Amino acid sequence: MKYNPLIASVAIVGLLGTTAMASYVFARKELINDFVAQGILNKDLVAGIGISIRGDMVLPDADNELEAASFLYEQAKHASEEGEWLRVKALLNESVATKRIDYEQYAAALLLLGEATEKVAGIEARIAGELDALRQEATRETTARKSAQVKEQQTASQLVDTKKAKDAQEADLLQKLSVSEEGKKVAEARAKDEERAAFINELDVYVALLKRGDTALISAEGEIDAGRDVQSLVYLNQATDLFDQIEQKGIDLRDNRTPSEYVSTLGELLRAVGMYNTSAKAYRGMVALLPERGNEYDLKRSTAITARLDGFAVLGIITKTIAGAR
Repeated sequence: MKYNPLIASVAIVGLLGTTAMASYVFARKELINDFVAQGILNKDLVAGIGISIRGDMVLPDADNELEAASFLYEQAKHASEEGEWLRVKALLNESVATKRIDYEQYAAALLLLGEATEKVAGIEARIAGELDALRQEATRETTARKSAQVKEQQTASQLVDTKKAKDAQEADLLQKLSVSEEGKKVAEARAKDEERAAFINELDVYVALLKRGDTALISAEGEIDAGRDVQSLVYLNQATDLFDQIEQKGIDLRDNRTPSEYVSTLGELLRAVGMYNTSAKAYRGMVALLPERGNEYDLKRSTAITARLDGFAVLGIITKTIAGAR
């Protein structure tokens, strides 16, 4: 029979496929010699595709890819026993275990991949749906946060306007009472009382905003513990934005509108902001370690909770100061 490369290639592939499907059931030497004698197989072609004869058996040469295929298949099989079908699919899809037909567990790997693909189809669809819902929720949360920021800015602007109006009233009052020293003293005392009251009111607003940020951190912690990274980041972003705004406004209040007797109180407010930022940073570290959870995850969780509780304790002290000033 005349040597035909196409027939020879099909024969070799069929032989290798049979070898893989039967977990290295070896073709006997006589069968290969038969094909060579009949002209179906070319001796050089047989040697060129990596088949060597040992005794009366035909073996495919081993290489690193076959070792990798064996490792991936064993990992996938273990994952299937644990019911982790998403991991099974990830290990076998487009891997050497399902591409090298000369791998002894090639057929078993294909069957396991097919089973995993069937099992995770519903899971993947559900995950896609849940992620889409989370993205929509994140969009709604962003819109709500921006609306809240606008309201907070309006509140701050109203406080400034109120302060300006009171300053104007103070100037007018001082002018009217300038005819007597006693009148001046009364006006100055009243002005200080009004300045103190304005400071306390503004400080109270920032404490309320910090408590809102504390609530957002608690919500983020719950989402992280449940393994929901997208929603946890939404809450963390809300909290971080609040802390940044309060820090900026707190510094401005300290430098421009803080009575001398409340300088330390304002310092405590800024210290609480620092504690909450430390907590938020640690929570973000926890999100980065999902879904794997180990010693580093537990350490960051401890840091996050401790810093948050310390910040809330400082807020309690400031709240008592505000109540005592009213």
